[in-house]
Amino acid sequence: IPQPSDWSSNIVRGKGYSMHMGVGKEVWESVQMRLAEQQSHHLAIPDQVGEMEGVYGKSYLQKARLGQGAFRVLTLQNYSEKCCITGESTVPVLQAAHIQAVHKDGNHQLQNGLLMRADMHILFDRGLIGVDADYNIRVSPQIREHYLNGKVYYEHDGQPLRSLPKDKGLRPDRDLLDLRMKEFFVA
Repeated sequence: IPQPSDWSSNIVRGKGYSMHMGVGKEVWESVQMRLAEQQSHHLAIPDQVGEMEGVYGKSYLQKARLGQGAFRVLTLQNYSEKCCITGESTVPVLQAAHIQAVHKDGNHQLQNGLLMRADMHILFDRGLIGVDADYNIRVSPQIREHYLNGKVYYEHDGQPLRSLPKDKGLRPDRDLLDLRMKEFFVA
């Protein structure tokens, strides 16, 4: 399906079309035509995509974490858009990690944050990667023991953080890092 004529190559997010009118309708009709062609080749494609029984679970309510978006933006700026562990600067994979979790009385202050690549953040949240009070990275031996892998992570073990805020007053709180290492890191 050709790119719509009004689609700009520099759009990152947020552009959308209505499938009931204009360019959006044309694109949707092209999609439906292709689906119909595929059905003629005996592929099991339902008539109405998205409303099939069993595709969606029950709806549920979730509380919004107020301030999370601002915390991410400010943490990105504070770390000059670089992962504190790897130095990665691809913004879509960078996440603001809380040292002390918000649900455990943590806050959105910059001294309670680290900027991490998504996989590092997941391991940090599970206690498999830590940062000590001297800003050195610790990698749990549990990664190797449980997953029989981890080379990409162990190369960071014992290394200093690769990215820290320039303003020393906005660097991670050493007491929070120490507390997290003692209470949460899986040694």
